[in-house]
Amino acid sequence: MGGTVGVESTPGKGSTFRFSILAETNPEWAAVQRGSSVDFEGRRVLIVDDNDTNRRLLRATAEFWGMQVRDTAYPAEALAWVARGDPFDIAVLDYLMPEMDGCELGRQFRRHRDAHRLPMILASSAPVTRRMAPEFDVIVAKPLRRSTLFDAFQDALDGGREPAPAAAAGSVPAPVSSDLRILLVEDNEANQKVVLRMLASLGYRADLAMTGVAALKAIDENTYDLVLMDVHMPEMDGLEATRRIRLMEPSRQPRIFAMTASTLDSERQQCIDAGMEQHIAKPIRKQVLADALAGVQRRDAMQGPQAPAEAAAVAGRETALPRKPALPVTNDGLGGGDLARALDEQAEALDREGVVELIDALVKGLEPSARRLRESASNGDAIVLKRTAHTMKSNAAMLGASALSDRLDTLEKIAKAGLLDSEVAIEIEAIAHDYAQLIGQAGALRSRYL
Repeated sequence: MGGTVGVESTPGKGSTFRFSILAETNPEWAAVQRGSSVDFEGRRVLIVDDNDTNRRLLRATAEFWGMQVRDTAYPAEALAWVARGDPFDIAVLDYLMPEMDGCELGRQFRRHRDAHRLPMILASSAPVTRRMAPEFDVIVAKPLRRSTLFDAFQDALDGGREPAPAAAAGSVPAPVSSDLRILLVEDNEANQKVVLRMLASLGYRADLAMTGVAALKAIDENTYDLVLMDVHMPEMDGLEATRRIRLMEPSRQPRIFAMTASTLDSERQQCIDAGMEQHIAKPIRKQVLADALAGVQRRDAMQGPQAPAEAAAVAGRETALPRKPALPVTNDGLGGGDLARALDEQAEALDREGVVELIDALVKGLEPSARRLRESASNGDAIVLKRTAHTMKSNAAMLGASALSDRLDTLEKIAKAGLLDSEVAIEIEAIAHDYAQLIGQAGALRSRYL
């Protein structure tokens, strides 16, 4: 192309890359006329994002343009403001939030404010189509650049609902979205973020329930094609929740896939016996999840509800998972040499922002997890100890710490058998220490993904 390419690099300082090409101009092209930030002066903006860093950046940018900002990490709080009539000129909503996603929050907003009274921008690191979010004036992709946000504000305040997401600055084409109705039942915040982001990146949306009891209520009130069911949860575990779902009218019964960090054949059989159809092992892999969802149809597109016998046959066709041998309790280190690689793999599946949110969730849950581990052992509460060890095992495996995950697996089995003694208490202290080290190392790598 008649050009050049070059690089200048100074060790310890950085590199400058440059290239030039020869290209013709288009005499008919003209830059889109934009206003200035003065157009935003005094505008009242509502920002809803559960990620503290993102929220602070959005606030700082909007305030730089002279806007009046009110922000929150909690969708319910934002909805209360809008419902009671608090004045806003524009709203910016994050898509992936655990309490209520941005699309649902936007739908709730529209019950109180039409598009003329409250223009809305949806910001998402996952592909989102206009069909998924018709309530929004503009959809933009993260990470947000200042110019992208400026254009988005300008388009929304001008009432521009025509441009598709791909036409907005900084947005990306989305795959064809699925209208499959999915309920994710998961109590672990880190796993919630991972699975919801994976689903969104694959073109799916899902509601969230954090206990088996909440799942039953959601299924009673809504129609779902598929439930992704965690097995180990407080209040009511996934097995009992599945049994109760299978007692409902056949027309209300969704398909149910188990999600668990255990790969024991005995637990797999328990899942099948309870009425689940497939077993998705944790840590969840994006391609495994995609393959599992590919064969699921909307219930209204099927001839009829799948009978338990058919469900068992489907489960029987799944590839058998290897049996994990019982391991002795031993303090053999973190096995965390693969931490950076594990986080990079998560970045490929979730994007960089997703990894930051995952790390933040793990850091947030560190102190409560360690406390529950010690207290349950001290109180002889085998049930809480088993559940806590299971959650920490899943988190360790997600971070590539296989040795620590195996030790937590052994601890979970010991708690299940009720074999709590002084030796176990010593191992628990060692595990708590090593788990804290692992999460600390993950926290130290957080800046790589900003």
